[in-house]
Amino acid sequence: MAKKTKTTRKSKPGKVSQTAAFRFRAECMTDIVNFLSELKVDRCLRVEITPVQSADKEWVKGLPDRECTLFVENMTQKQIVDAMKKVVDGHVMVQTLMPLGAYNGERRTRRRGG
Repeated sequence: MAKKTKTTRKSKPGKVSQTAAFRFRAECMTDIVNFLSELKVDRCLRVEITPVQSADKEWVKGLPDRECTLFVENMTQKQIVDAMKKVVDGHVMVQTLMPLGAYNGERRTRRRGG
């Protein structure tokens, strides 16, 4: 499924920005906080963080994992992965990052372009 983007107009005439939504899983809240500190704040529009809750997935039970939905402006998935790679033990974030509509929470041990 393709990444969902929408074009919006900023207050400056002629400036067009791309807004995109991504979702990922992290092993703990600290990983998300450390990752967000690596992003440029002015490009992060909104962050939603929730505990992982899925009755049909056995791996969820007893884990402190969190899911994060991230709305960014003018950032590529590769730029987000690069920021995640700077987090010590941030591999779960890197392995689960997907565009919002394609997210399934499962880890991919091989990532293209990241």
